[in-house]
Amino acid sequence: MLANSITATRIAASAAMLASCPADPAFWLLYTWCGASDLIDGPIARRLGEESAFGARLDSAADLAFAIACCLSLLAECNLATWLIVTIAVLAIAKALFYALARDKGRDLHSKENKAAGLATFITLPVLFLTSLSVAALPACILAAYSILQEGRVAFAR
Repeated sequence: MLANSITATRIAASAAMLASCPADPAFWLLYTWCGASDLIDGPIARRLGEESAFGARLDSAADLAFAIACCLSLLAECNLATWLIVTIAVLAIAKALFYALARDKGRDLHSKENKAAGLATFITLPVLFLTSLSVAALPACILAAYSILQEGRVAFAR
């Protein structure tokens, strides 16, 4: 399945990010591929009729691998304000909780809000790396919080 293969490359690229330095152009090629693969795997799966529960779980695992790689590689290099570190931690915990609850109920959290928050975060991380201006993350944090609130609504719906 082509879409799942593309998704799997995101996991491999995320692992390779951990082995490279954000100052290295190869890191940013991997970062860009992770973002691009996240954009194209779903539409390819739908177009080729390859949508599956496994593919959705693989996509979520790849997203998690990419997020972890970003946190360990990029955010560790930035001089972030304490409020942003706490905000990221709270958002990550809430997202994990709501994801687990929704998954337990068989619900999908691949919403438009989630995609918008992911795109905002994807754009924000290089800005944080280049500038260390924590305030630059505020729009992404607001979108992520809104997305997580929507996920909570889905997770707790009867």
